[in-house]
Amino acid sequence: MLYSYKILRKENVSEILLTQLPEQAGVAAKIFSLIAEKGINVVLIQHIYTGTVGGDAAVFVARDDVSDAFAILERHKGQIGVQTVAKKEGFTLLSICSHESRSHKNFCLDIHRALCRESIPVEIFSLAGSNINVVLPENQVEPAMSSFERFLGEPIISLV
Repeated sequence: MLYSYKILRKENVSEILLTQLPEQAGVAAKIFSLIAEKGINVVLIQHIYTGTVGGDAAVFVARDDVSDAFAILERHKGQIGVQTVAKKEGFTLLSICSHESRSHKNFCLDIHRALCRESIPVEIFSLAGSNINVVLPENQVEPAMSSFERFLGEPIISLV
């Protein structure tokens, strides 16, 4: 199972969870706009379907920005139309890019299997083009990198 893959990004992040989003256009734009007014960048956003109207949104920002971003979203939750705003800290985002000959689907499955075999907890696992974004606890980054090497059979190329 030899692959050519690279860790393109490794960033410590925190999660802000917005529950019961309204099901209407422009909600994500409100979230981005409010945070951007203070110069805070959204690193990753994930829409989570929960069975409630609109579902939830997990918004990831740099660890150093979480207090300000949380305060902004908490203060404006009525304007956004969400039920609650909560924060969880201590995560790392790994963005992994694959340049291998097998299908991207198989590569994604193998990355997921490598994490599962080591019982590494994953907060978010998402795909975007040829990239895989994995958000996991900060203290699980080194075990995750080692599991990729063991399972995929080649050293990691890190561009960060």
